Amino acid sequence: MEQTQVRRVVTVVTSDLKGSTSLGERLDPESLREVLTRYFDEMRQVLEAHGGTIEKIIGDAIVAVFGLPDASPDDPFRAVVAAAATQRSLAELNEDLDRTWGVRLTTRTGVATGTVVVGEASLGQHVLAGPALQLATAMEQNAPANEVLLHASTFDLVKDLALGEPVDPFIPKGMSTPVSAYQLTAIRADADLASLGLERICPSCGTANAPEARVCITCGASLQVGSVARESRKTVTIVFADPKPVTASGEPASPEAMRDVMSRYFDSMRSVLEGHGGTVEKFIGDAVMAVFGLPVRHEDDALRAVRAALDMQAALPPLNDEFQRIWGIYLENHIGVNTGEVVAGDASLGQRLVTGDAVNVAARIEQAAAPREVLIGDLTYRLVRDAVEADAVEPLTLKGKAEPVPAYRLLAVKTAEAAARRQDAPMVGRDEEFALLVRTLGEVIDARVARSITIIGDAGVGKTRLTLEFLEAASAMATILRGRCLPYGEGITFWPLIEVVRSAVDIRDDDATNTAMAKLLGAVGGDREIADRVGSVMGLSKATFQVAELFWGIRRFFEVIADGPTVVLFDDIHWAEPTFLDLIDHLNEGTGTPLLILCTARHELLEARADWGQGDASARIRLLPLSDADAGRVIEHLLGDAGLADDVRQRIVLASEGNPLFVEQLLSMLIDSGRLVEQDGHWVATSDLSGLAIPPSIHALLAARLDALPAEERAVVEPASVIGLAFPQDAVEALVDEDVRDAVEPHLADLIRKQLVRPPADVTSDDVAYRFHHLLIRDAAYQGLLKRSRAQLHERFVAWADVVNAQRGRATEFEEILGYHLEQAYRYRTE
Repeated sequence: MEQTQVRRVVTVVTSDLKGSTSLGERLDPESLREVLTRYFDEMRQVLEAHGGTIEKIIGDAIVAVFGLPDASPDDPFRAVVAAAATQRSLAELNEDLDRTWGVRLTTRTGVATGTVVVGEASLGQHVLAGPALQLATAMEQNAPANEVLLHASTFDLVKDLALGEPVDPFIPKGMSTPVSAYQLTAIRADADLASLGLERICPSCGTANAPEARVCITCGASLQVGSVARESRKTVTIVFADPKPVTASGEPASPEAMRDVMSRYFDSMRSVLEGHGGTVEKFIGDAVMAVFGLPVRHEDDALRAVRAALDMQAALPPLNDEFQRIWGIYLENHIGVNTGEVVAGDASLGQRLVTGDAVNVAARIEQAAAPREVLIGDLTYRLVRDAVEADAVEPLTLKGKAEPVPAYRLLAVKTAEAAARRQDAPMVGRDEEFALLVRTLGEVIDARVARSITIIGDAGVGKTRLTLEFLEAASAMATILRGRCLPYGEGITFWPLIEVVRSAVDIRDDDATNTAMAKLLGAVGGDREIADRVGSVMGLSKATFQVAELFWGIRRFFEVIADGPTVVLFDDIHWAEPTFLDLIDHLNEGTGTPLLILCTARHELLEARADWGQGDASARIRLLPLSDADAGRVIEHLLGDAGLADDVRQRIVLASEGNPLFVEQLLSMLIDSGRLVEQDGHWVATSDLSGLAIPPSIHALLAARLDALPAEERAVVEPASVIGLAFPQDAVEALVDEDVRDAVEPHLADLIRKQLVRPPADVTSDDVAYRFHHLLIRDAAYQGLLKRSRAQLHERFVAWADVVNAQRGRATEFEEILGYHLEQAYRYRTE
């Protein structure tokens, strides 16, 4: 439905924080978020107190409009008084920030009055366009530091009430003619501010205060309004896009044209970003910002983000065709993608989504991108390099960054997997599981029956390698068909089946619908009932059927095509829809068909289907971590003939805890970073490896598992991570919030079932201790805590331990451990 557009005369105040990129280099993301939150809260309070409507806050900028939704004759004056008040409030805020963090903020503010085109709020925000917004932005860009620049359109309306010094006319960026402006110097002493009704009434004593006041002048009570923050530290991927409008005439487009063009552009980009799982924070001016990893992280967030970026570029040409036909305008899209640690807020509380240096760098990378180009940051590239085609560009010199920033030009996405696995080394430690698969296939062939077997294990434990080894052996005696469940997207319920059918009957991507349907019909011997039902699942037929009929048709399809032994692989069925899992069960009921359905899944499958793989015609293999000896053999195979020092091997074995993927990624990280180098046919460490960091790919995987937990279980596992790799239950109970305390034991039981925590080995000791399943899981949980939370939890653990040790008559036994926790608390409070 077409939106109603109206022209309104308003006054726009635009204020932009300068130097936030260098600020992000100096401050921890947690500190940076607190600084920026205080700044934006302060600015919002002042602007709204004067009657402004906050249109946008994104990145460093804030835009307030005076005259929406209702106009008033004194809107220009309110805007100017508000702009002056923001500078006074900033000066006071800077004193606090300087004392606490040693930083001071610098802003530039612009004010202009004029026409905007505005429609009904869409998704909580307008898309404004028009001279007032353009001129206010130009004023802000040319204002001196910590000063307010008024366009003549505003100054002429308030010159009887405000004082200003004229500045030399200048030509703003994107304009062709000079503009007149005035630097605001003061509000006249005789200006009637009381008539504006701007007082802020104290809720405690009723005293009227100045609108920008933060505390009551009578009783000292706080006048600031804010919500309780729910924040966490996360590694996310940010996408910034900035379309540049170009007209055939070279003249600025009309407000109506820009309103229509930008509205449709934003709608299209939002659809693409959200379709890949991104959360769109805000639109401001021409910019789009989205975060991948909120509210829940996924192991492939970086890959989702780069896919979205390419799809955004692909979505633009059809839009541009219409924009040029209707308005004579086309857009040139510049996109930047960057991954890094941020402090994330809760959008449901109205908080800004993410704060951190990674956000600023994403915006700067976008600014460096050429038209129709996608540039990605270094960490993003490292997370997706096995899945994409990308060229390194000259390191970028970004405003506010002390050193050049590595970047890559994204060309294409090649595969669905972000990280390639080594397949050239021998498989280790899976002989029994391999023998069971071979034996099951033999039974399927000999008895001509349908069976299913599911390999279940943690990500990276070796499911894919075992599957590939088996399929290679099985290919000599059976037809192999493959399909993979997708973690997100539309119409994915039967996607693995569609891949299998397309492969089985040789349907190609460029086949027309009637051609594909003819191939399907031929494969089932002309049986229209089977073809119609399978074709409807694949989108080749418009006919609709009940689920039971679809299942019948699909099973008959396999019975017809499986003249000889057939192995069908369905990968990653922990992502499968319930209907597809029901289909797999249904296929097991076939007789007379030598069909083996091989599935792979993570433990999450058993949370939804605890009895999966326990039927008469089904089985499951649970892959356990490798032994230390087998993990050592994996290292030897990966490094080849060059030896590795025993202490280095042991450190990697302990950190990986039997997960082959973790072994691969840890080795790769050490070699890539130069901490492990080959010298004279021997691999040696160049630095201390006692504190191995989590490789980004592993961190993404583990963080995704933790984010998938219910909030109550997160509230247990995160405090437990502060204690260490091993933790007593009563210590956790002392650290968790009171509303979780009585449920710690059942939550620990759930965490054990989910393979995140191990049960106590010795239940007779006074110190019954659980353990994290992996040291890396513990580290990932710990890294998700705010530093202030870490400090508090370390201090609470020391308080608990002091009491317990005194009760057990061993007050000095854990002196070293308690000293460590006190040291950590001090460190994080200092940071």
